[in-house]
Formats: sequence, structure tokens, C-alpha cells
Amino acid sequence: MAEERRGWALGIVSTGATVFLAAGPVLGGLLTQFFGWRSVFAINLLPILVVLVVAARWMPESRVQRREAIDLRGLVLLVCGLAAMTTALLQVQTWGWVATVVTAVVAVVALAGFVVVERRSSSPLVDLRLLRIPAVAGSLTGLLAFQFAILGLTVYFTLYLQHVLGFAPAVAGALSLPAVALAPFLAGRVGRATDSRGMRGLTVGALVLASAAVLAIGLLSGERVVLLLLVPLLAFGVARPVATIAGTAGAVGAISAQSRDWQPRSRPSPGRSARSSGSPRWAWSSPPPSTAPAPSCFTPWTSASTGLTTGRSTPCWPVVTTPTRSWLP
Repeated sequence: MAEERRGWALGIVSTGATVFLAAGPVLGGLLTQFFGWRSVFAINLLPILVVLVVAARWMPESRVQRREAIDLRGLVLLVCGLAAMTTALLQVQTWGWVATVVTAVVAVVALAGFVVVERRSSSPLVDLRLLRIPAVAGSLTGLLAFQFAILGLTVYFTLYLQHVLGFAPAVAGALSLPAVALAPFLAGRVGRATDSRGMRGLTVGALVLASAAVLAIGLLSGERVVLLLLVPLLAFGVARPVATIAGTAGAVGAISAQSRDWQPRSRPSPGRSARSSGSPRWAWSSPPPSTAPAPSCFTPWTSASTGLTTGRSTPCWPVVTTPTRSWLP
């Protein structure tokens, strides 16, 4: 996939995801109302089996040039830290403050140890050096803030509709649809807009719109009139795909090709141009076996979504440049 079409690709993936996301509240409400809350977990077995069959049958296999060691210490610390933190938050009313504080301390120590291990590991689970890139840190911070808003509307707003306003689970799921119903129709357009206009303005605008929508829901919920909440829910539904797609594209685009393990594409077969073979203008061909090694040169590339310039050193094989694309001889 060409770098300049990253946002479009993320939009396509997000469209498929948001279709099921929109159906989730209604389906979850129906299952909870008629079969109990445990059925929400049991229903996941069917799509998992379907995905396993499809992956085994049609997903192409991939290979890496060199095998990297598994960071077992980092994995254990991360799992223990997240499990302890989740447990402390969920059991705070049941265990009391002493047990909760002890569990929270265990979580903090484990996560701090995870950071130390990752900084020293030769094959870290998370390369913490990427957080030094301002665009990566900014995009991830925006996505983290937006996930908190999604959590509030996904969990607590549904509970508000049931326990405060007295709606049945199926009706509560249907009333929360405006927060996700527009996402499948906006995802593709947002992806193309990210490619052409960049991600900074889209991400900031989406976060401002989502903040205003959540604030309005918080202020209007005291009126206990569900119709007053539909417009803020629709506004949040517009901000949701914009923030997630633009923020993700910004984080990925700010990381250099070498850090993302970019591999050059193979040379097109004779008689076919680089365009017909799907090779983008920044991809270089493999050197011919009979040709002497060429000097190394640096190939710059500027991301349309972030404005940052990255590149990699490649063999300097001659190319014939046209106004729109570089053609391999």
C-alpha cells in the first residue's frame, strides 16, 4: 500500500469495523434482555470460528528475514501490571481500600518494571523511543483521551438509560445507536481527507467536537429527557471516525519506514511498468544479478498526513522521471 493512501486504507478497515460496532448495542441489548448478560460473551464464539476458517483458507503467509527473540520479561510484567490495575479498579467497592491500594501498588511497580525492561531489551514489545517523536506522542495522547469518552458512552450511558430512565436493555442499545450509526458512512471519506489535507486539523477538530458533545450529554442528562441527548450523540458519532482514523494515520505516518520494517518491492517483470505492477514511485527495484553494486543514496519521502520527511538508504539505480511517477528502466 502506497504511503500516500494510508488514510484511505485505514478508512476502509474502519468502515468494516464500525458496521459491526453499530450493530453491537442493539444486538447486545437483545441478548441481555432475552438470554442474560453471559450470552454477550458466548455469541463471540461463532465469529471467532468463522475468522479462523477464513484465515486458514485465504490469508497469505508471511515470513521475516530474521527471527527476533520474544521479550518474555516485558510480557510478564505488562500482563501482571494491567491485570492488577484492572482488578484494583473493579474491586474497589468489594475489597476495601487496603486491598485496593496494595493491588494498585503492585500494578504501578509491575508497569514501572515493564518500562525499565523495554528500554534495555534488544527486542522490546513496545519501542518506547517512538514516543519521543512529537507526532506519535500527540496522536496517541489524542486517541487515549478519545477512548475515555468512548468508554463513558459505551458503558455508563447505557447503564444510565437502563437504571435512571428505566429503559429495557434492547431499547437502551437502540437509543445509543446515534453515537456510532454515522461511522460506516464517514470512515472512507475521512480516510481520503486525511490523505489530502493531513491529520492535525482533523484530529483537533474531532477532539473539540467530541468534548462538546460529552459536555452537553453530561449537562442535559439531569433533565431525564432522552430526546435532548440525541443531537449530542450524533455529534459524537461524527467525531468518532474522524479522531480514530486521523489519529491512527498520524501516529503511523510519523514513524520512519525503517522502524516499520519497510521492505523494497521486487522489480516489475519485463514489459510491465512500475505502475501496472502496483509499485509506488518511492519503491526501488532489486539490482540485476549481473550489475556491479551501485553507490548508496538516500530516498526522501514526505508524508501527506503529517508533513514529516522520512526516507531510507537504497542502491542508486537510474530511473527515468515523469511528471507524475518514476519509471524503472
